[in-house]
Amino acid sequence: ALCRKNMGCSHFVVGRDHTGVADYYAVDASQRFFDKLGDIGIEPIFLNMMSEYKNLDLFSIIKKTQINTPVFLDKVSAGFPSPATDYMENKLDLNEYLIRHPAATFIVKASGSSMVNADIYSGDLLIVDRSVTPKSNNIVIASIFGDLTVKKLKKKEKSFFLISANDEYPSIEVKEEMECFIWGVVTYIIHETTSS
Repeated sequence: ALCRKNMGCSHFVVGRDHTGVADYYAVDASQRFFDKLGDIGIEPIFLNMMSEYKNLDLFSIIKKTQINTPVFLDKVSAGFPSPATDYMENKLDLNEYLIRHPAATFIVKASGSSMVNADIYSGDLLIVDRSVTPKSNNIVIASIFGDLTVKKLKKKEKSFFLISANDEYPSIEVKEEMECFIWGVVTYIIHETTSS
């Protein structure tokens, strides 16, 4: 697409919330990605429908289970470990923790390298809240001529820019004649810390 070819925009797999968690994912997502969804209790099923965005075939996502994860009582130190933290208290439901507004929350799979200096890598899952009002310096999902991209929103005087976190990609000034709007605000970034 024009946006991805000329402006370094990343292609996304988009999901939205129907019953409490996510809702749509693009057809070109890897099997590994769908396997990960199954690991956290989300099962993709095919939904035959047209996307309002270009180049996206969509799947519906149905939340199957809640995941309760043990929580350490003490904060984890980045220095020397404390022997006193060898016990846990309570449990945390990751769905409730990551998703503040279920009806407005989407899960987006990032692709490309335009945001690597913001620690967003190809294959990362982005939690996107469409109910949050976008502000300058937020990481956002923007729709540009029907294509979705992740960028940092920056206001300079009376102008808005979509900033890449990679010097190889230019900033995009949002102009009145562009078909551009902020689709949602990224609230969490999920990526692996180990390679397979």
